[in-house]
Amino acid sequence: MGWVELIKSKIGVSSNELIIISFLLSGLIVGYCYQWFFPESKNVNSLVYHAIDSLASVQKQQYVGTDISNQSLLKNENSSKKFVAIEKIVSGKINLNTASKLELMKLPGVGEKTAIKIIEYRKFKKFTSIDEIMNIKGIGPKKFEKMRDFLIVD
Repeated sequence: MGWVELIKSKIGVSSNELIIISFLLSGLIVGYCYQWFFPESKNVNSLVYHAIDSLASVQKQQYVGTDISNQSLLKNENSSKKFVAIEKIVSGKINLNTASKLELMKLPGVGEKTAIKIIEYRKFKKFTSIDEIMNIKGIGPKKFEKMRDFLIVD
């Protein structure tokens, strides 16, 4: 009986499992030897960890960015996963058939989900009048009245 068969019988593993165990152990040994002979690599690891921590601290600010025209700064609310506009500035009219998600989110009462619904709606049917926005679930007469002055359809 060879030493491989002896090891398999002692620890109760199959040939494939022994290969995997050997691979993992050899990786651990190589890693340990690398750290032993090249101690400066610990500094590299600390630099990597520092970079990851820096990225995490930036994400804590939770700012997503600005829209294309830099008129509305978006941030992530602490208590939920939805994005809100810090400033909702609507300058001019917003075309329902061509507006981006961020532009639509500038409209009063329109958040990310509603903006996505508007974009999905217009993929199948272009808006022919601004009144059609009430076909979007979540936009009723009251919400429509608040946004009516900011809408156009081309």
